[in-house]
Amino acid sequence: MTPLFLVSSALHTRFGVFTLEQRINQTVDTLNSIKHAFPSARIVLSESSGGGEITKEEVAGLPYLDEVIVHSNNPEIVKIYNEFDREDIVKNKTELLATIKALEFLMGGGLVHGCDRIFKLSGRYVIRSDFRELNDYDDDRLSKAIVISQARASQLDPYLTDSQALQYMCRCWSFPSVMIEEMRGIYLSMYSKFVEVNRQGKYLDLEHLLYIFLNGRTGIVEVPFLGAMGALGSSGERVID
Repeated sequence: MTPLFLVSSALHTRFGVFTLEQRINQTVDTLNSIKHAFPSARIVLSESSGGGEITKEEVAGLPYLDEVIVHSNNPEIVKIYNEFDREDIVKNKTELLATIKALEFLMGGGLVHGCDRIFKLSGRYVIRSDFRELNDYDDDRLSKAIVISQARASQLDPYLTDSQALQYMCRCWSFPSVMIEEMRGIYLSMYSKFVEVNRQGKYLDLEHLLYIFLNGRTGIVEVPFLGAMGALGSSGERVID
């Protein structure tokens, strides 16, 4: 299998517990872990810093990148960053929009050609050594499936989430590359839903939105463990998916 990893990143941010230097070092660990697990992988960084554009020096320190898509000069991204003070809204709305733009970029180029599967991986998370052992993506059951970790109960008040009680963790999941156009459409619908619910004074993050738009689809496989780990940007808490 030749995968393409779309790594979402926000090196410059006023939110969270990690410094710029720490975020850069963590992202280097992310990229090293991908290449160790999948030597043939293509890696695209989707960088959506709202607080400052990524510099050439910062990019030069990041290994194995086939492409960097910089969103920090996108007026919509800048507006989101400056308009909201809540980290959860800025993070989720920015990542939704940046992923739409990144998928559109990939659809218009040749990087996806020859790749079987696209992994959506949050920057600063690493692929563990048992990642491939836990999930054989060449197996008939998974090769044509959207693969995501098992749904988890919501930690938020049902009123806020529009009564959505389950969620899919979005730090690491994947889909066949032939679905890229369809996935762009799903993200567009997720973005519209996010905006609609926020106007009502409620809140749906990426995890709840993924469950709403992916659960029940033909060709989705939930697995108990994917093999990715890292630390939450907001608190530094270690998590494993």
